[in-house]
Amino acid sequence: MQSPADILKISKSVYVDWQQRVMDYGEKNNLPVICHLNLRHHFEFAKEFLSCFPRLRMNFPHFGFSRKKMHLLLDGFSNCYTDISGLYDYMAKDPAGYGDFIEHYSDRIMYGSDCAWNEAEKNETYLKGVEEMPLQNVSRRKLLYGVAREFLSGEPAGEDV
Repeated sequence: MQSPADILKISKSVYVDWQQRVMDYGEKNNLPVICHLNLRHHFEFAKEFLSCFPRLRMNFPHFGFSRKKMHLLLDGFSNCYTDISGLYDYMAKDPAGYGDFIEHYSDRIMYGSDCAWNEAEKNETYLKGVEEMPLQNVSRRKLLYGVAREFLSGEPAGEDV
């Protein structure tokens, strides 16, 4: 698997320096960051960034392509978030397993569809899937609204979600 540095034809140290500057800017300015990583291949990289920038809210979409690895990050780092984008087919096959995971980490998992604005039908399917998941109402509200609000603002969403 090629790394982003390989794809860009730059050294890993230059790539890491770029990433660190983005993370540093986000942390200093209270701006969250979305970081697409396959945690099965880049788990240590994710841990390093979460450790180095403890006040930076970081979203690793799609559960980082690994619930097992994401579980470790969510347990270890309060600045780690994720979303359910791109996971509809998996959630439909195992609603109880995904429901338990989302329920357990309901304060740090947010809705995401990975759909473009012109793909309304796909987004509707995602929303129906969320509606059918075995979640408590408060967890569903957090998933659909509360966690995103907290992630974007840096302020606790509170119980009114």
